[in-house]
Amino acid sequence: MKAIKNQQHLIPPLLLLAALICCLCASCKKFLEERPQDEQVPANIKQLEQLLLSETYPLPSQPVHFFLSMLDDDVKYIPLKNNTPYDASTAGLPAYSWDRNLYKEMKRAGAGFPDAYTQYYNRIKGANAILDVINKVAGDEKLKMKVEGEARILRAYYYFMLVNLYAAPYNDSNNGLAPGVPLILSATIKDALPPRNTVGTVYQQIVNDVRAGCSLLEQLPAEPTHARIDKRAAWLIAGRIFLYMEKWEDVIYYTDLLLKEALPLTTLKVPPRFTTLGLAAVPSPTPPAASTKPSFLELSNEEILFYTGSETELTLLLTANSNSRSESGYYVSDELEALYESTDLRPDNFFAFETDGYKVNKIANTGIGKCWRLAEAYLNRAEAAANLAISQGFNPAKAIDALNQLRSTRFNPAFYQPLAAADFNGDMKKLLQLCKEERRRELCFEEHRWFDLRRWQRPAFTHTYKVQNAVRTFRLQQGANAYLLPIPDEALANNPSLTQNP
Repeated sequence: MKAIKNQQHLIPPLLLLAALICCLCASCKKFLEERPQDEQVPANIKQLEQLLLSETYPLPSQPVHFFLSMLDDDVKYIPLKNNTPYDASTAGLPAYSWDRNLYKEMKRAGAGFPDAYTQYYNRIKGANAILDVINKVAGDEKLKMKVEGEARILRAYYYFMLVNLYAAPYNDSNNGLAPGVPLILSATIKDALPPRNTVGTVYQQIVNDVRAGCSLLEQLPAEPTHARIDKRAAWLIAGRIFLYMEKWEDVIYYTDLLLKEALPLTTLKVPPRFTTLGLAAVPSPTPPAASTKPSFLELSNEEILFYTGSETELTLLLTANSNSRSESGYYVSDELEALYESTDLRPDNFFAFETDGYKVNKIANTGIGKCWRLAEAYLNRAEAAANLAISQGFNPAKAIDALNQLRSTRFNPAFYQPLAAADFNGDMKKLLQLCKEERRRELCFEEHRWFDLRRWQRPAFTHTYKVQNAVRTFRLQQGANAYLLPIPDEALANNPSLTQNP
């Protein structure tokens, strides 16, 4: 927690920085409309590092898109039985129903204005300010490499999130020609704000930044804290980016670099009430109270490579331990619940049982927001290797081995049986399907599922919402335009060159 507080409250200490960051401290509208008045350069790299921490890293006090899990198929709604002064379910309904006016409706329902578009561009502007001047400041060369590497990885990540929120998925973007998001690569905008670059162009910039960032951070020792990006976190996000691009060899390259240096996976605890029936068992008459049950993603969890953002990112609408948990009717969906095998320990470690079902308990009351963690690397590697087995006759052993390494820490060891090639009988599509299911079981409610649905052919599914005696059914059609979030009206007003999504 100390690292987070330091990150949140660091302020550039000298007046020399004022001219450089004046537009960064302005409102979102001014960021998009005004230009810097000066281009004075900080005196040294230590001052630039302050800018990195205060204006480029995510703010712990500021959730970006707390509604993202409301969009996917891992969540269901069960009506509340108690009268409450405020029903958090109402705040989630605009996202749960894929309402094209979800920003305004969520604000009207009391959830605040979830403007991820502006927040990401504000952080990008911090990265741009650093990269504009990194070669002009004096100071320790290794610290320069560190600051530049972190700034490039963060900028790559922010554009990666933007293009996956507001544009077509890379593998379904008309060969990359579909509209993406505007690329702004300097803190000084000399001309009019740019229109949307293509998805392909945006991804090329993401790749340029992530490769450069990895190259810089690889020359430095790993961070002792999870509060800043180091080479291990950079390798993980590089693997994720190339996974979305279906560059399977690159996924394996960066993932293998990470796995050679990473700490072991966390072995899940076998709870006292666990039986051979697992999740299918009738829950204990006195299951652990949601308010006291420990969460999986605590700060002490060695799987975490980087934690970022606000705790309310995932607790506001979903989590068992949030202050409003008894006021929210959102639970783990039946389909996700049924995916867990009988001896799988993840339901007991990831969820908290309540009368009507399972609530998310992954990060509740941990003091951290979302995180990048090691388990994803095994899943990225497995999916990439399985796809190579399908397309190029690649030996499936790498995929099976990656799955086994993860699953061996997720099941009751008394009953766990490792996967073998014979289980698939040469059917590599069956292996790929298992990779996808394992990814869903492991990474649910961590801002992966919605993006995975997008890149896996944008399937159709439904959400139901019961109010009193009426049941409302919302259906997302396959390939629907709702798989692209609308660009906020404020951004359209500030930049006439932007075009809205259909």
